[in-house]
Amino acid sequence: MAASSAKPRSSLQVYISFRGSDVRNNFLGHLYTALDLLTGISPYIDSEELSKGGQIAPLLMSAIEESHAAIIIFSTNFASSRWCLEELAKIMECKEQEPDCVSVRIQRKSYGAAMAKHEDMFGKDSEIVKRWKEALFAAGSLSGWILNDGCEATLIKQIAKEISELKRFDVFLSFRGKDVRENFVKSLNEALVRTGINTFMDSENLVMGQDFPPALKDAIEQSFMYVVVFSENYAESWWCLKELVQILERKNRRKQPMLPIFYQVEPGKVRGQKQSYEEALTKHEIEFGKRKVKKWRDALSEAANVNGMHLRDG
Repeated sequence: MAASSAKPRSSLQVYISFRGSDVRNNFLGHLYTALDLLTGISPYIDSEELSKGGQIAPLLMSAIEESHAAIIIFSTNFASSRWCLEELAKIMECKEQEPDCVSVRIQRKSYGAAMAKHEDMFGKDSEIVKRWKEALFAAGSLSGWILNDGCEATLIKQIAKEISELKRFDVFLSFRGKDVRENFVKSLNEALVRTGINTFMDSENLVMGQDFPPALKDAIEQSFMYVVVFSENYAESWWCLKELVQILERKNRRKQPMLPIFYQVEPGKVRGQKQSYEEALTKHEIEFGKRKVKKWRDALSEAANVNGMHLRDG
């Protein structure tokens, strides 16, 4: 069997929005192949059968919501399709929460005429047409590429390169270093890496500073799943608590999975902030105030209610 030159499969989900009659059988096909071979990403594109309906399918709305990046291909007849405009509006809505969205502009002529036809159908003051116009305006302000009569292959390589640089992690590990770094978490991380899972595990050098570093926040935002290891002294670290809040925000917003592991600590102790957890949080209230610490308490209660694993002394 011949060896494959393709990249390892990526769990990054990319949605491509396009006007099928313009690009499905040329530019889009070449872009899809390049992303698959050069980055290991198999983007989501709708099928011709799916796009035959009058209204945009709920399946596509879900695919947009679940994607981590979007590529919008603006072509001659993009704006003539209500389907494309609805996709675009949904993508821009999601972009308010997620930053990864790039555009490829092949041609922008005929957009005015297309929108005029939509106004004739839905009314000039229609909310739906207004929504589409706002989405087009916002998307048109994005940085992107313009393909007129240039080299298509070169542009496609540039797009694949930018998408591949969206550095993502399969699993983000949140833990109290002094409790589990050199034993449980070290072994867990090694086991995950051996199976081809790309993990983020902060280094001791990273945690020595006083401020919560942007690199850590970025890693949380760029991870697909979170493993939170609750141990005896987890709540002692405001760093861990701030991580937890951001993890839950991401989990709730993007429906991404989180696995709590209760390492030699009872879930009820975390949920109700008892014993060492209460002692730690009481100290934090003196330094940070009760309002901020309440957010941390709520996060601990919420996380402890997620189905997880309990490791006692096994």
